[in-house]
Amino acid sequence: MPQTIRGLIIAGIVLILLIIIISAVVNLMFKLVLNRRGDGSPALRFLQSEDFPGLSSDPIQFLGDKKQVLRGFLYYQKNFKTFKELVIFTHGIGAGHTAYTTEINRLAQEGFLVLAYDYTGCMLSSGKAMKSIIQPLVDLEYALRYVESRTDLKDLKRYMVGHSWGGFVAMNSVLINKHRIDKVVSISGFLSPTLIAVSNRPILKIFYPFLYMHGFWRYGRYATYNGIKAVKKATIPMLFVHGQNDTIIHPKDAIDKIRKIAVNKEHIEVLYVENRGHSPFLSEQAEKYLRQVMKDKGIDNPKAPVLDYEIDYQLITEEDETVMKQIVAFLKN
Repeated sequence: MPQTIRGLIIAGIVLILLIIIISAVVNLMFKLVLNRRGDGSPALRFLQSEDFPGLSSDPIQFLGDKKQVLRGFLYYQKNFKTFKELVIFTHGIGAGHTAYTTEINRLAQEGFLVLAYDYTGCMLSSGKAMKSIIQPLVDLEYALRYVESRTDLKDLKRYMVGHSWGGFVAMNSVLINKHRIDKVVSISGFLSPTLIAVSNRPILKIFYPFLYMHGFWRYGRYATYNGIKAVKKATIPMLFVHGQNDTIIHPKDAIDKIRKIAVNKEHIEVLYVENRGHSPFLSEQAEKYLRQVMKDKGIDNPKAPVLDYEIDYQLITEEDETVMKQIVAFLKN
């Protein structure tokens, strides 16, 4: 065998082995990150419907893609008897939808019927682990099927509202085929699983193709969804809300890119919230207190000393009235 051909064969084998090794490393990395349940922290109390005057919650459940049971509630204020709009609320990472019961109650107070459920492997829903950043897109498709199976829900106007991980799900809901979405509010959402991994860890840029293919092998078309693609395709009103001081999802990696497209699209709105981080729907005082509690209770760092004091839940859930009014006005107009 000529030396040149032998060299090419060896180089090919080395390349294949390198691809296999990198793919295995990427797979292990994703398993370490999300191969656990998202049940929140025992240091926090997650507010329930009974904590809010007049808020009712009817339990719901539906099956997901692997027959896992996804559970949640239909929330509404008792003084409203009929509804024209259904808000589907998608939650962030770390816990389930009851991390946002104050915001859900606010939407219910405005006359919306709110469907909020927990993703696979989170809080009320079954599943041994959260599995993947992409999985909630699959869960949403099954949630939409559930909505469309109910005669009392399927004809209502359908609005998506989500925060962080849920913001990613909400913005990409417009790419899910054969399901109607009428409006979208994405709060502090990232554009895609691959982009968020790369933006937070620049060293991973060299692994970008492998990160993408890892998602594609597991989830197919869902892995191709991203916020830029969604905004370009969308013909419905979309509102993007982001704190200017967000250090978890940096504006330059998310809303700044959307704003460049929104300039030429009247139905796309962007809202930057000054002096606010990753939870711009909270007041400035509430967000500062939330960060302090996360630190004091060992939620950010389980190895840190835990301070023993009673959490002020009225303060930690205090909403920014201006931001919430703008979100509500967007949904109602």
